[in-house]
Amino acid sequence: MNKLGCKYDILCWHKTNPLPAYNNKYLTDTEYCLYFRKGGYCNPAETEGNRYENAKTYYIAPLNVADKKLWNHPTIKPLDFTEKIIRNSSRKGETVLDPFMGSGTTGVACKNLGRNFIGIELSKEYFEIAEKRIETC
Repeated sequence: MNKLGCKYDILCWHKTNPLPAYNNKYLTDTEYCLYFRKGGYCNPAETEGNRYENAKTYYIAPLNVADKKLWNHPTIKPLDFTEKIIRNSSRKGETVLDPFMGSGTTGVACKNLGRNFIGIELSKEYFEIAEKRIETC
């Protein structure tokens, strides 16, 4: 990555209420968010609010059961976690790319924060869910 001038971080979401599907394996209570950028803006210290909270890479929150049911997607992400990453990593009017759009959480966050959004989703069903979700937020 460094040869190409890219920066990256691995952010963790620890779920306080993971699904109890741990038969013959460890509990799936942590998800990773891979964050990549080439150049551009990333400055959690400049973001409004607590600098430590803005900059930490470990996020603790329950699964968003209500949105999961509403938007019928198995791996919906917390909106506030996604908004924090976008607020820290872009300025209003800039464009955010989500190559695995899923239920559209990143698109909703971008709309809420005044960013442009490009989303890519392989599943037509999930693309339509994301499209509807972003339009109705």
